[in-house]
Amino acid sequence: MIKYRKTWTQVLEEVREDIEVKEAVIADKDYKYDGKVVKISKKNFSKVHKDYKNSTKGKETMLINDPKTNGTISVPVQFEEVELAEKEAAYPATVDTLRKIVKDKQNQIVMFKSGQARVDLFTASAMVQVYDALKKPDMKKHFEKMIGDKAGFMKTQAFAMKMIG
Repeated sequence: MIKYRKTWTQVLEEVREDIEVKEAVIADKDYKYDGKVVKISKKNFSKVHKDYKNSTKGKETMLINDPKTNGTISVPVQFEEVELAEKEAAYPATVDTLRKIVKDKQNQIVMFKSGQARVDLFTASAMVQVYDALKKPDMKKHFEKMIGDKAGFMKTQAFAMKMIG
C-alpha cells in the first residue's frame, strides 16, 4: 500500500494558490481595454494562455471580461511599446560612453537629440581606436562634436569601420 505525504486538503490548497498566481499574471494592471481594443505589451500577451487568445500575426485577439456586461468577449489586440525606462538606460553619445561599452563588453543605447541608436561592442571598439589614433587635440574635439548628433555619429561609425576593416 502506498502512503501519501499530503492530505487532500493540502493538495487542494496548493492548487488554489497556483490558480490565484496564474490569474494575477493577466490582471487589469497588465493590459488596458478602452472599449474597442486591448492594449497590451507583447511580453504580457505571450503570458496569456493559448486557449484565451488568437495569435495569428496581424489578427491577434484576446478573450477578456467585458466590464459592462460582465461576460466574456473576444477583442482585437493592439501592442504597446515597452518604455525604455523599464528596460535600460540610454547614455549620451560621448567617447566615455564608447569606452564604457568596450570595458563592459555590452551593447548600449546611445541617446541623441534626434533619437537613439544601439551601439555594439565591435563598433564602439572601432570608434575608440580611431579616436585614440588622432594626434591633434583639435581633431579629437572635432570627433567628439561630430558624434554628438545621430547623423554625425553614423558618419563617424562608417569611417571607423573602413579604417579598422
